[in-house]
Amino acid sequence: MKRFISLFAVLLACQSLIAQTTMDPKVTRKSSNDTYINKILIDDNYTIVSMKYVSKSMQEQMEDYFRQNPEEKEQLDRLDSKTRRYVMDRMARSFTQGGNTISFQPNSYLLSKNGQRFKFIKASSIPVSPESIIVEADKRYYFKIYFEKLAPGIETVDIIEGESAKSGGVSYWNFYGVEIDNPGEQPVKSVTPKPEVIVEEQQSRIVISLTGKVLDSETNESIAAKIVCVAKDSKIKFDSVITSKSGKYEFFISPDDYLYTISAMGYESSEESFDLSFLKSDRTFTRDFYLTPLSMTSETPPMIEEKIVEEKNEAMIEAEESTSPVAINENAFRLNKVYFDLGQASILPESYVQLEGLAGMMRDNPKMRIQVVGHTDNQGDSKLNKKLSVRRAFGVRQYLIGQGIDGNRIKFKGMGDSTPIVQSDTEENQSNNRRVEFIILEK
Repeated sequence: MKRFISLFAVLLACQSLIAQTTMDPKVTRKSSNDTYINKILIDDNYTIVSMKYVSKSMQEQMEDYFRQNPEEKEQLDRLDSKTRRYVMDRMARSFTQGGNTISFQPNSYLLSKNGQRFKFIKASSIPVSPESIIVEADKRYYFKIYFEKLAPGIETVDIIEGESAKSGGVSYWNFYGVEIDNPGEQPVKSVTPKPEVIVEEQQSRIVISLTGKVLDSETNESIAAKIVCVAKDSKIKFDSVITSKSGKYEFFISPDDYLYTISAMGYESSEESFDLSFLKSDRTFTRDFYLTPLSMTSETPPMIEEKIVEEKNEAMIEAEESTSPVAINENAFRLNKVYFDLGQASILPESYVQLEGLAGMMRDNPKMRIQVVGHTDNQGDSKLNKKLSVRRAFGVRQYLIGQGIDGNRIKFKGMGDSTPIVQSDTEENQSNNRRVEFIILEK
C-alpha cells in the first residue's frame, strides 16, 4: 500500500509539471518567419521560453536581396556570364563575412492582456545585446530566454523584444497572442491613474536605443572601454557599460538630456552630451566614440602640443571640406575623391576617407537608402565600360557594407560611358567623367 501511494504521488507530481509546460504553443502573429517557439516552461522561479532560429541558405539570402532590388537583378542579367559570376561571388562573400548576427535584447518582456509586464532575466546559448554572434547560412540555433515567473491564470501573452518589428536595420523577434498552459485565477486590478501619471508612464515607455563602437582615433581599431551614461536630471540613473574587445556598446534609455563619459586604459577620457528630451517616439541612433591614445600627447611639451593640435584642426577642417561629396542636386552627390586603378574595379586606399564619411552619414541616418551609380569615360569598348561601371558601383556598396551598413539600404547601378558630364576631349575631362555618384532614395 505504501508503495502504491508513493507511485501515485509521483504521477501527480509529473502531471503537475506537464501542466506547466506548453509544447509548440499557438501563436496568433509574429514579426519574424525565421524564429520559432518550441516550448514554454513555468517553474518555481522563471518563465522559460525555448526558441529556435533557422538561418537562411545563401541562395535564399540572395533571392531576398534581389526581390527587394529588382533593378539590380535586371542589370546583372544583362551582363556576360563571367562578370555576373564575379558580382554574385562577391555578394555571396559579403553575406558570409558580414552576415546576419543574432542576439537578444535585455529590455525584452512578456506582456499579459491586462497590461502586466514580466521582465527579461537572462539568456542561455545566445548572447545578450550589445554582444552578438554571426550566424552561418542554413543552420539552426537553439536557445532559451528566461523571464520573470508568470502569475497563475495568465494564459495568453505577447513576447516583446522591440516596440516595432524593425528599427535601425535591426529586426526584433516579437510574438503576439502566445497561448500558455497556466491555469489559475488572476485577479485584475482596475486603477485609474491621475492624468499626470499617465503622461509620465507614456514617456517612460518610450525606448531609445543608442548603439555604436569605441574606436582608436588613429588606427580606427575597436577598443574595450567603459561608458558611463548619466542623465542630467539626477533622478534618473543608468548603469555603466563595459564593452568587449569588439568595442560595441548599447544603451536603452528614455527621453532625457544625457552626458556620456568614455574611458579606456591607455587613452584620454572623452565626454559627449546628447539631448534626447525632445523625442516623442522610439528611435535608434548609431554613434561611434573615438579615443586618443595617451602616447600621442604625453611625449610632446605642452606649448608645442598646443600648436600641433591647432594645425591639425585646420588640416582636419581642410580635409573635411576637400573630401565632402559634391552636390549635384538636392538628392544626388558626386564622390569626387573615390579612385580606381585604370580599367580596374578595386577601390584605392585614398578613397577611404570620403567613403567613411558617407558610411558615417548613413549611420547617423538609419532610415537613409541610397543608390550608388558608376560612370566611365568613353575610352575603349562601351560594353566593357558598362560592366566596369557596374563593378565599381558594386565595390563601393561592398565597402559600405564592410563599415556596418545594411546592404538592403544600398542599391547599385552602372551607366558606363552613356552620361558624361563634359566632353571627353582631354585627359582632364576624361578623368572628370570617370566618377561615382550616389542618389538618396529615402532620408
